[in-house]
Amino acid sequence: MDGEDADSNLGNRLSAKELSLPKFNTIWDLRRLLKFSRERLEELKKTPIPDNESIELERAIIKGVSKEIKRLEREVLYCHTFLQ
Repeated sequence: MDGEDADSNLGNRLSAKELSLPKFNTIWDLRRLLKFSRERLEELKKTPIPDNESIELERAIIKGVSKEIKRLEREVLYCHTFLQ
């Protein structure tokens, strides 16, 4: 088996866990961002004069990050199920 064959078959030799590990790390990072944005939103709401623009920005971040987490979780689950 030459080097090209080994490289082309790399995906076939990796386990589902090895393939999805970067996605798990990304999901973890996004969950941390989500937590931070939720905390920031609560702080913004408590200010005497709420900054509506910042509040809307945090809400948009929360919504977008939540959707991305769900998408990545489905992708990891599909990849894990498919490769087993």
